[in-house]
Amino acid sequence: MIGRGLREMRMKYCFSLIVGLLVWVPLSASGPAEAADDGAATFNSSCAGCHAQNGAGDTAIGKSTGVPDLRSSQVQSQPDSRLADRRGWAG
Repeated sequence: MIGRGLREMRMKYCFSLIVGLLVWVPLSASGPAEAADDGAATFNSSCAGCHAQNGAGDTAIGKSTGVPDLRSSQVQSQPDSRLADRRGWAG
């Protein structure tokens, strides 16, 4: 009797796990692509006006305010957290 209850509980657990994975895997697969799209949209709306589409900072506003070239090794060597702190300038 105890063995049968344990077996049923394991089957329910396995079924729940499989269903959960079937739901989670497709949802997680779209995450990075959507994050990249959001990042591109944020850059285009908040950064490209000064830094230009290529990040060089060679726009009229970028030149007059002295924004850094985002492609430079000085900028690229900084951790993402430091760069995120700098985002506040535009928005």
